[in-house]
Amino acid sequence: MLYDGHAVDTNEPNRLLLTPSFWRDADPSPTMSNDVSKNQSATISIRRPTRAVADMEPSTTPGISGRVPGLLTSRIIPATALAGLVLWQLGALVSDLQRLEVHPGWTVFGECLRSALYALFLLFPIAAFLTHEPPVSRDGRAVVTGAAVTATFLLAGLGLLEPTGPLLWRTSSAILSIALVLTVLGVSLAVISANSLGTNFSFGPQGRSLVAKGPYRLVRHPIYLAELLMILGVTVANPRLIPILGALVVVGLQLVRIRAEERLLRATFPGFGRFAAMTRFRLIPLLW
Repeated sequence: MLYDGHAVDTNEPNRLLLTPSFWRDADPSPTMSNDVSKNQSATISIRRPTRAVADMEPSTTPGISGRVPGLLTSRIIPATALAGLVLWQLGALVSDLQRLEVHPGWTVFGECLRSALYALFLLFPIAAFLTHEPPVSRDGRAVVTGAAVTATFLLAGLGLLEPTGPLLWRTSSAILSIALVLTVLGVSLAVISANSLGTNFSFGPQGRSLVAKGPYRLVRHPIYLAELLMILGVTVANPRLIPILGALVVVGLQLVRIRAEERLLRATFPGFGRFAAMTRFRLIPLLW
């Protein structure tokens, strides 16, 4: 499954840091904008990192031979992989719509809505990969990149397996309904968060812009929270051994991603500390 106010591109896309007009960063490196919008908010645009971070993008422009591999790995391959997930979701949507014609009901409609929203969500990172600007900084460590890619595609890959292990418990119709509601809420939050994040999206931590609007005022990584809700709903509805083990692995990898992303954000942007003070919780409101 997929991938989170500061100037950084993460697995969740990041966002433009909108703060009250009286909030000013004391560090001289940020470039401050004096334009105030109708809601009396000013934009803080941090144009360079405060210190060296892992695998900084080179300042010189590479030649054509150097750009082609970069375009493949940073744009074409990720966008193509996500497009495959979109086609998968559209296939699920067609199947759900056919079932809806035969067995109309709110649960089947909810499954149609879930598939449609998830396909819509995937379009945001695809657009980001094809259009976003090069990052100011990035964390290119293999362990971090591997965690991001695995967390993104592991559950989709396990979904292709047959069989998926023994059924661990029986699920009542009431629990199935609750699980469906959780997945719809999760994918709806993912769509809203991706819209707020804009083009600041990547599989691994990359520094572009810091966003503190929309769901990013609730938690610092709302897309990961959305994925957590979807994982919970799917595993409760299909409590088989292999999907549950995969879900536990994905949750652990998301924690690794959060740590790496926030480390990069702190190293790159002076305003991150103030954003973290404003949005206290990383993933789960009132808990962490």
